Amino acid sequence: MHLNYIASDIERILNEPFAKGGKVRGMDIFKAHEVADAKELGKLVYNDFLPDFVEECSDSLKGMFSREFDKPTLRVSALGKHPLLQVFTKLGFSDGGMTNFNLAMQGHLFEATTRFILRCRGFKILYDNGFYSNEVEWNGVKGHPDFVIETPAGRRIVCECKHVSSSFLNGFLEPEKVLNEATGNMVLTGQNSSRLSSAADNNDYRGYLEQLSVYSEALGYEALWIFWDKERNRYHVVPLDPFTRDLTLAKLETLIPKIRGCNSVREAVETFGIPEAQPQMSRNKPTGMYYVPLVFRDTVWAELFYRKVYVNVSGGKSQYFVVRGETCSLDELLERGRLLFGNNWQ
Repeated sequence: MHLNYIASDIERILNEPFAKGGKVRGMDIFKAHEVADAKELGKLVYNDFLPDFVEECSDSLKGMFSREFDKPTLRVSALGKHPLLQVFTKLGFSDGGMTNFNLAMQGHLFEATTRFILRCRGFKILYDNGFYSNEVEWNGVKGHPDFVIETPAGRRIVCECKHVSSSFLNGFLEPEKVLNEATGNMVLTGQNSSRLSSAADNNDYRGYLEQLSVYSEALGYEALWIFWDKERNRYHVVPLDPFTRDLTLAKLETLIPKIRGCNSVREAVETFGIPEAQPQMSRNKPTGMYYVPLVFRDTVWAELFYRKVYVNVSGGKSQYFVVRGETCSLDELLERGRLLFGNNWQ
C-alpha cells in the first residue's frame, strides 16, 4: 500500500477520532475497539489507553523541568535552521530557554494526545525508551524522533508531530484544489492540502525537512509529518517522499562539516554571512520597508544583526521591520554581542 494512502487514513482518524467506522483501505483496524455503546467505549479507552496518556504527560512535565536547554552541540532538530544559529548554539550562546521551554511543552502534550488517538484506533506506538523515543545518530549528530507507529500490517513509519500556524503551512504545503463540476476546472478552496509544496525547501526556516529526513535515513523507515493547524483546527498528515529526503541529506552532508569548522562568531559570519532583510512587497512592488527574516524574528539575534529594528503591532499581531533594510557590519555585530554575552563573543 502506498504511503500516501496510509497518511490519508491516519489524517481522517485524527480529524474524526471517535467516528464510527469499519475498514480503512481494506485494513480492519477498528474492529478491536468497535462497540455500540458509548459508555462501553469510554471504559475501553479508559482501561486500555488512558494510563499511557497520563504517564506520557507526566513524563513530559518531569523531563522538561529537568532538561538542559541549548546544549553546546549540534542537534538533528536544529540542522535545518540557519547555520549561524547552529554555530552560536555550538559555541554556547543562547537566545534564552523559557520561550523554547513553553513551545516544547506544548509540543510534547500535543504529541501525547496524537499518540492517544492513534492507540485508540489500533496503531502500535513504538515509544518505550523513557521520556524520549529511541535516540538516533547520523553523521555524528544525535536526535530523538517523536515516535514510530506500526500499522496493523506491521509497517513501521517514523513520525514528527508539529503544531503550527496556518501561515507556515501556506508555504510548506500545496494549496487544496477541488473540481468545479459546472466548469470542469480545478479551483482553490482557500485551505491547504496534505501534499508537500514544491517550494517547501524555500519556506522551511524551521528545518522540518532536514529533521525528518535524517530520522527516516537513520532508522530506515518511511516518514510522516503530523501537523496541527492551530488557526484552522485541523490535522494534516504529510508523507516525506524519498526524492526530497535524498536531496535534503546530500545538502546536509556538505553543510555539517562547515558548521563544525566554525569556532568563533567571526568565522561563522565570514562563512555564512548575515541574511539580508526581506523587502515588503505590495502588488508585486517594493514598499520601501523591510522585514526581519522569519528565522530571526522575536529573538535577540535580530537586534544584533540589523542596525535598527522596530515592531509594528496591528490586529494583535507583531511585525518586525528593519529600518532601511540595513545589516550590521561584522565589527558592529561583535561590539553589540559583547554587551550581551561578554568577551567570549568574538
